[in-house]
Amino acid sequence: MYVWAFLGHGRSYRDAAQALYIHENTLRNKVAKFEQITGRRLNDIDTCIELMWLRHDMALKGALGVGDSV
Repeated sequence: MYVWAFLGHGRSYRDAAQALYIHENTLRNKVAKFEQITGRRLNDIDTCIELMWLRHDMALKGALGVGDSV
């Protein structure tokens, strides 16, 4: 949720934090934790593109009812 909001608001901590009703530093901490866990940086355009494609793919699968059939 935090990463999607951050990317969806043009990587603006201020705008994303306002939309999430959280403090900007809280969002910075959440993004830093994501980067630490994944080893990917959200200031890297390739990472951002991959994440946006992932989000798009997840949305399509959800909309089509494709999911946990295992």
